[in-house]
Amino acid sequence: MPDPFAAMVLAARAGDRAAAEQLFAALQPLVMGAARRYRDVALEDARQEAWLALWLAVREFEPANGVPFLAYATAKVRGDVRTAMRRLWRYDDRVVHVSGRGEDAEAEQAEEALSRLAAGRAQADGRMAAGAGGCGPESLDPMAAADWRLTVRAAGLSDRERLWLAAAAAGYGPMELAAACGVSAETVRTWRKRTLYKLRAALAEAW
Repeated sequence: MPDPFAAMVLAARAGDRAAAEQLFAALQPLVMGAARRYRDVALEDARQEAWLALWLAVREFEPANGVPFLAYATAKVRGDVRTAMRRLWRYDDRVVHVSGRGEDAEAEQAEEALSRLAAGRAQADGRMAAGAGGCGPESLDPMAAADWRLTVRAAGLSDRERLWLAAAAAGYGPMELAAACGVSAETVRTWRKRTLYKLRAALAEAW
């Protein structure tokens, strides 16, 4: 079956402006769809990376390889955007994102609770929270850790849910977190349930 995009790609590459406009208009949904996966993280950056990837796909496409242009462009756009987003957050060494809004009392309380947990754990066994358990993003390879941080950011977790995630990654149990926050263990279990639900949804949408 003839590739419906191949002729447009070759014409666009040869300088045919009308063909280029037609091609990019036809593939706009691909670009927007790839960027939309990161709408809660860095939508504009993702959109620019997607358009760049499509432009590169037009330049690099070789019909003789036997791969339809749409399949080639889809793989390149999604792959390049994913790589760019990983690179964007690769050096962000925070386990979770905590808002910098000083007026957000709940965020401040969450940070204080995690600090109390860390202090208590350090007194008990000499380990700081960031090193406890060995199961947080810092124990992953850099690319996997970047993917994890993107997922956490995209999940839209509340401050309490981010607190639960940070505590769980550091190896704290529900009773420890409940005591540090002055809430019941059942409340902590509710935070856990909501956090896991949102993370599963974010992962399902991303992949």
